[in-house]
Amino acid sequence: RRIFASNADPKPKFNVAADQQGRCCRYFESQGKAKQSGYPYPFAPSTHLYRDTFDGFVKTVRKAARLDSKKARVIHYLHEIVMDSHGKAVVAGGTAPPPLVADLQAVKATLEPIASDQPFFGGFANAKLWMGQRGIVMPMHYDSTDNLYVMAWGRKRAIIGPPGQLDALYRYPNAHPLVGSSQVNLSSADLEKYPNFQHAQLQEVIVGPGDILYLPAWWWHQFEQPFEDTAALNLWSRDRDQAPDPALRDKRVREHALFDQLEGALVQLFGNQTGLVLDARANNRKDHKQQFMSANRALILAAESWQKQAFRMPGGHPKAEV
Repeated sequence: RRIFASNADPKPKFNVAADQQGRCCRYFESQGKAKQSGYPYPFAPSTHLYRDTFDGFVKTVRKAARLDSKKARVIHYLHEIVMDSHGKAVVAGGTAPPPLVADLQAVKATLEPIASDQPFFGGFANAKLWMGQRGIVMPMHYDSTDNLYVMAWGRKRAIIGPPGQLDALYRYPNAHPLVGSSQVNLSSADLEKYPNFQHAQLQEVIVGPGDILYLPAWWWHQFEQPFEDTAALNLWSRDRDQAPDPALRDKRVREHALFDQLEGALVQLFGNQTGLVLDARANNRKDHKQQFMSANRALILAAESWQKQAFRMPGGHPKAEV
């Protein structure tokens, strides 16, 4: 509160997600690709997004902590960009107070020598502040840039897994609002609906105050807060100039290109009806028979094109040899 106290009028407001415990937080931030394709996927996130002042957020959390534990507990998660893509400290998109500027400069000075060990590190990009209550789960997902996750207070359980595994972790389709996230609920995985999940390669680590977790680009990760309330800061990095394409650096990332290519072929064919066709296909409904035939032809052509590309890359890819 010392840092975010503001005499500005109006006071800056922060992004906050809220939902009942066990469902917080699965939300989406609007993506340009999803808007362009107009995917009509059936998706209505239960998690509510709102904006509030920092003092308002603190009062809400304190009030929630006093509620009867037998009632449905609503938990709140503040998540706000505090450093823009140019490395400038910001608050709610505006000028940051001097204490935050000083703190972020100190953090960057401490972490840059560590981050420089990343083979293609070109500098820090955005940074985001995360503050929330015990019980929050940020579902399994991946980012396309390297990430240093710094714990300020409290402990989190991180479940992580290597890139690829899109068939085992059932990534939401490209341009879906939750693309980059897994459809599987790791807390109670439905193996009848997601049978390949049993083959997922995952491991667990507990991070606490002062710990820094390095998450390479495209690595899957889920953060859980089963112990206490927490605060953390994560810093994404950008690649240095002329860094090789991620698919050339790690052949596991080539699987992402395969799925993107397959889904892109369907978007080109069906436009904003793609979501309906895929949803019907996934649920084995027969109301899009003609589209299924067209989709199969498009998928085969896209897969063959990807196989040729992957086969020519150093190290190839197991799926390119099928």
